[in-house]
Amino acid sequence: MAPTSVSFLSIPLHIRRHPMYLLDTPIERSPDEVLALIFKVAADMPLGRREQSVPLTVSAVSRRWRTVALSSPELWTTIHVSHRRSTDHATLFLKRSTPLLFRMTVNTQSRGKAVEAAEILELFVRHIQRCSALALCLTDEELRWWNTALQHTTSHTLRVLSLTIHSHPPEELYGPPESPFIFATIFPRVSSIRLALAPTMLQHEPLDSLRLTTLNVRCTWDGGYLRHMCRHSPALDTLVLREYSASVFEGAPVACMPTLTHLVLEYKDAALAEGLSSLALSLELPNLVRLEVKGSRTPYAWYKIRALDHQTFPELRFLHLHDVCLGGALDLNILHTLGAKITHLRLTGEPFNSLNKLLSPTIFPDLQMIEVPRGSSSGLPKTWPKSVTLRLISGHPWCYLPGEIAFYEDGVGHITEFEWDIPWHLCSDFCEVHNTSPWRDARSAEERSSDQVLTRTEGLRPL
Repeated sequence: MAPTSVSFLSIPLHIRRHPMYLLDTPIERSPDEVLALIFKVAADMPLGRREQSVPLTVSAVSRRWRTVALSSPELWTTIHVSHRRSTDHATLFLKRSTPLLFRMTVNTQSRGKAVEAAEILELFVRHIQRCSALALCLTDEELRWWNTALQHTTSHTLRVLSLTIHSHPPEELYGPPESPFIFATIFPRVSSIRLALAPTMLQHEPLDSLRLTTLNVRCTWDGGYLRHMCRHSPALDTLVLREYSASVFEGAPVACMPTLTHLVLEYKDAALAEGLSSLALSLELPNLVRLEVKGSRTPYAWYKIRALDHQTFPELRFLHLHDVCLGGALDLNILHTLGAKITHLRLTGEPFNSLNKLLSPTIFPDLQMIEVPRGSSSGLPKTWPKSVTLRLISGHPWCYLPGEIAFYEDGVGHITEFEWDIPWHLCSDFCEVHNTSPWRDARSAEERSSDQVLTRTEGLRPL
C-alpha cells in the first residue's frame, strides 16, 4: 500500500532511497488519496480531452500530476503481478484501464511471499481480449496450468509474448515441449516472442504458420527447436539468438530465410569467426541488412573454419560489434568479408581498445558512418579512403529504445530514469521486449489508434 501524504513525510530518507522503493514509478509512489483522485478524473472524462474544467474534488492535485496521468495511459495499462504486487493491485489496474489495451507481467518467483498463479490466471482469462503484451515467469507446472486453461480461448490482440521458467523439474522432465506451440495457437496474431524455456521438442509436432516478425530465443543444445520455429515463421524479420554457440545449427539442412533483415547474435562461448561460419553453412540470408554481435571470445588457434565469400550476406550494410574479442587471421578474414559493403559500423563494449588496433580502413571501403562511445574515438585510424562521419553515442546503446537518447537530449526527461538495472522482481525478458517505464512510449500504431490518446505534453519533465 502506498503511503499517505502525512505518512510519506515520516518515512526515513534511507528507506525512500532503498532500491526496491526506487523501482516503483512516480505514480505508484504517490499518496493513495492523490492516486484515487487522479484515476477518478481519468475514469470520468474521455481520454485526450484535457481542456475540460477540472472538478473541484481534484483541485488539490498538482496540474502536472493530472497531465501525467491523463496523457500517459501506460501508467495504468502496464500491470505487474509478483510477490511485491498482489492480485488486488492487478484487479484495480485492470478496472482502471478499461477499455484500453493492457500489458501484463506475471512472476511467481517467491521471495518469502507466495504468489497464487491460479488466482492470477482466473483474473487474466476474464480480460484476455484486451491484453496486447504478456510476460510469464512461472514454474514448469504453472505454465502447464496456463496452457490447459487457455486452450479453449483465443485472443487476436496479443502482439508480444515472453515465456520464462524459473524453477526447472528434474533433467528427464526438462521443459514443456508443447508450451510455445500451444501459446502460438491461442494467440494467432503474436508478432514478437521471447523464450527462455530451454525446451526439447519432437520434429513431428504440428505447428501452423506463425505471423512472427520477431523471435528472441535462448539457444540450447536442441537446435531443432529453433529451426522449427524459424521454418514456420515465413514473415520473420528480426531474429535474436541468446547464448549462441557454433553448434546450434550443426547437422541441419540449409534453410533460406528471405524475409530476415535483422540478426542479433549474443555469443555464449564462441569466436566471431566460428559462429558466423557455422551460421553461413546452415542459413541463407539474402536480404540481411543489419547484423549485431555481442560477447564473442578469442578464437582457438587450431579451429578451422569455412571461408566466407562476399555473397554470404549480399545486402549487409550495418554491423554492430559489442564486447567482441578479435584475434588472428581468422577473425580478420571474416571482417574483410563482412566489411566489403558495410556503410554503418558501431563499436561498443569493454574490449573496444583491441578493435582500434586491428581495424584498418581497407576492411570497410564503403564506410560512411562509424559510431563509438564517448571518449573512445582517440584510438581509431586517422585516415580513411573517403570522408567518414564519426558519431559519439552512449556507452550502453543496448539499453535504449529507438529515439530514446534524443528524447532525453532534448531536455524532455532525465537520463537517469533509464540507468537502473532491470528490476529483479519482474520477468527480465519482458523488460527488454516492451515498455515497462512510464517515460517510454513504445506502443504500436494499432494501440495508438485504439487508445485515441493525445501525445505527451511538450516540455513535460519527470517529477
